[in-house]
Amino acid sequence: MNNNENTFTPNSGDASSIHDKEAEKDYKRMYLQSQIKFNIEKDCKNQAYFFILSHGLYNQFVNYNRKNHSSNPHKNCVDYFAQQADIKERLGDNN
Repeated sequence: MNNNENTFTPNSGDASSIHDKEAEKDYKRMYLQSQIKFNIEKDCKNQAYFFILSHGLYNQFVNYNRKNHSSNPHKNCVDYFAQQADIKERLGDNN
């Protein structure tokens, strides 16, 4: 028996190679989606920062941050909007 008969060498038609290519496509797709989401969030934050600066609110923002530090600002925003939606619903405001 030849030693090469027991050796597996992947080539472009092997299932493992096809799986690797699919996994690489999935990774690239997830990476691109993450980059897009990151850029959207970055742009939103930069717009908010510009609003603060352009309306002369920088010192108020600094003071607010000193008094209201949060370990999870995203959760705070979600909770705030949920509370506002609940208030509108109770008041019958559909806007």
